Amino acid sequence: MNTRNNILKKAVAGFSYEQGYKKQIELEPKTITGVEPLRERKNINNLNDDEKAILISALEKSIKLGEYAKLVTFHSQFMFDIHSFSGAAHVNQRFLPWHRVYLVKLEEMLNTVMKQEEPGKEFNIGFPYWDWEHDRQIPSLFQNFLPSMEVEIFLYDQNGQPLPSQIFNRQVKRFPDPDLQNRLPTSGLIDTIKGFTTFFEFTDRLEKRPHNSVHGLTGGENPNPDPNDIFDETGDMNNPFISPLDPLFWCHHGNLDRIWAGWQKIRIESGEIEFMHPGLGGTESQMTPWFPEYSEPQTRQIESMGYKYDVL
Repeated sequence: MNTRNNILKKAVAGFSYEQGYKKQIELEPKTITGVEPLRERKNINNLNDDEKAILISALEKSIKLGEYAKLVTFHSQFMFDIHSFSGAAHVNQRFLPWHRVYLVKLEEMLNTVMKQEEPGKEFNIGFPYWDWEHDRQIPSLFQNFLPSMEVEIFLYDQNGQPLPSQIFNRQVKRFPDPDLQNRLPTSGLIDTIKGFTTFFEFTDRLEKRPHNSVHGLTGGENPNPDPNDIFDETGDMNNPFISPLDPLFWCHHGNLDRIWAGWQKIRIESGEIEFMHPGLGGTESQMTPWFPEYSEPQTRQIESMGYKYDVL
């Protein structure tokens, strides 16, 4: 059996799987002190020129130093633990909390890199989100920002068993749907999803669409794939092995996280909180590789994680 073909089949399948976790755990929420001012995540289209320049500089420096690629590797390493993949019985309730930590770790890395590279200056970068409900095109800041980097990627055989990781030299590729403006998820869809009263229903619906659909629509299909490149059938956003290579990934997940934070606010204000958190227990609640710093209950309040949104 051709292992390369099996890897390719999984790679081009995109974000369409299901698996799940259902045990319960009770832990105290993570409390962080001295994190003022909170990092503010803004709409990417509302950044001023200085904020845009700092963000691009931070990304370029982190890519050059290899720090950005380290975070990309984690997504392939743990991809079967953080997405709902086809063939399994349950929704993966780690999807939202794991990616919440992932975004925090990106911001911490960007700020650390900038402080090291420009000592004496203060930085408090919050990664912007892409509000595709209302901004119906790929953000102009990232339209032509398609960086290259050397990155370690974990691969799997046809049974989902890990193979030895490999080093790839990649430049971000993107083939957005020509009808992107009309096909991106709408506010009506998000309003419907926000109407669910249990976390299980909410995360299930949010991951299937808009999460999966935005990945597919922005990554797209490569019209002229290189037959010698196992990742070349699609754009990077449409391939869970390598999707965080594209800076658009973080903007998309920032928006998903913002929607989740808004839903959490609705649940608290309505008093309907009984089923508002994931049902995870034991090792399933551990946000690997950032445990014991983060377990799922320690991801429930964004302010305790050091950030806020300009709009919820």
